[in-house]
Amino acid sequence: MKKLIQDASFSQRIADLEKEIDSVQKRFDQSKQLIYSLRAIIENNPDPIAGLDKELRFFAHSKRYITDFKLNFTDLLGRHVQEVFPNIEEDWLHDFEKCLHGAVIGPKKIKVVFADGNAENIIRKLMPLKAETGSIEGVIVLNQITTRQDQVEAAMIASEGKYRELVENINDAIYIVSQRGTVTFVSPVITQILGFLPDEIIGKNFLQFVHPDDHAYMLGEIPRTRQPFFPLFECRLIHKDRTERWVRVSNRSIYAKGRLKEMRGVLHDISKEKQAEKDNLRLESLL
Repeated sequence: MKKLIQDASFSQRIADLEKEIDSVQKRFDQSKQLIYSLRAIIENNPDPIAGLDKELRFFAHSKRYITDFKLNFTDLLGRHVQEVFPNIEEDWLHDFEKCLHGAVIGPKKIKVVFADGNAENIIRKLMPLKAETGSIEGVIVLNQITTRQDQVEAAMIASEGKYRELVENINDAIYIVSQRGTVTFVSPVITQILGFLPDEIIGKNFLQFVHPDDHAYMLGEIPRTRQPFFPLFECRLIHKDRTERWVRVSNRSIYAKGRLKEMRGVLHDISKEKQAEKDNLRLESLL
């Protein structure tokens, strides 16, 4: 199950609000005074939060609580939670009851369906409202609507899946090398070319896999790859069995603020082409 994620600013606001509520609770031990003092804190909060008394009637709510939940009320004070949410789920009521017995519920991810049929994903936390005497006088309801965040995350996951499928099925090897020359990514096709698994290459310097006689040539080609197109060059790599493999390299150097950030490119195995050229030359020499 995917772990619930709250953005840092929302988590900090919850922490600050909890401290403020705790401070008020320590100063007042009578329920009416406690609720009156908390009302201003809740009403001015930038998030959709609310306060319910022991009867589960609203004694305070922020402006965003009404707008974000698309409620057909201008004021919720004194209204029972079931009047405001006629189709409230039993699980909600059970959570409220647990909270009135001292339990902190959440953060919990839920889906709320509104009267117009639209739905929102929400992270909700319920906190018992305690007087200094220890008696529980109500429930503080903290909410964060995460629908848009969830949609972006789902789109990123889907996009990542499509990208991974493309990379894994292309016939050429795709790679990324850091500014220090360390391989940070290489696609699975590299195994067909060099015999190494990606994990055997990632984390190592790319020159370890370049034929020693081609080191200087390879390093000389890298500066050219700052151009807006992908220049091609050929070099020899070392297979896991220590034999040579010829590849055609399409490389692009990525710069940030004038400094090399990383190199990205594609390796195409041309060993068979090179062998065919060598065989043709041998035949020509015999004619």
